[in-house]
Amino acid sequence: MRAMAIPAFLLPELEDVVQHGSPEKRVAMLRRITSLFLDGATICRSEHVALFDDVIGCLMEQIGTKALAELARRIAPVPNAPNGVVYTLAGNDDITVAGPVLRQARLGEPELTHIAATKGQAHLLALSMRANLSEALSDILVARGDGDVKRSIATNHEARLSDNTFATLVAHAEQDNVLAEKVGLRTDIPPRLFRQLLMQASEVVRKQLLAHAKPDTRDEIRRILAK
Repeated sequence: MRAMAIPAFLLPELEDVVQHGSPEKRVAMLRRITSLFLDGATICRSEHVALFDDVIGCLMEQIGTKALAELARRIAPVPNAPNGVVYTLAGNDDITVAGPVLRQARLGEPELTHIAATKGQAHLLALSMRANLSEALSDILVARGDGDVKRSIATNHEARLSDNTFATLVAHAEQDNVLAEKVGLRTDIPPRLFRQLLMQASEVVRKQLLAHAKPDTRDEIRRILAK
């Protein structure tokens, strides 16, 4: 089966909507074109994805936030979603638009880094939920992020954290019991920072870590506290 492109019969209507259509007609056509792409996304060749990128990009202009947010939700999980569309959605200042693609869509490290370095806390929180976050990106999120972002990063066990980032989290965890527990349950925390975390943790946090830790970790916690 050949990859799907935009059918010829739809082209005149599409051109008319792009040039003269009302916002309502643009939204309706955007839904049709998006559905057409999603139906054939798994077999779309790169040239067809590029075509959808151009067409959807044109239709996105002059439409409201609600329609853009709907587009973001639909397209974010698609591995070969059009790059231009994804980048435009990710950079939107409205988190209902940017959130789905920041959490899930395929984005390059430079684009992710730029967003992490320039956008607000809601965007940082969405980024903190991505799978396989790099150390460099995690560093920026922890450095710029508020308490919610730090807790989210600590909970994201697929995020790779540098020693410096762990040190920052441990330092903040002294005043944040929830963060302390989340950081303490990470299996990749450096031993010296784990010891520091335990020594500064409240009795409540220590009990929580003991309750949820694996047996070998539980024994280590007891040894550290005994000293």
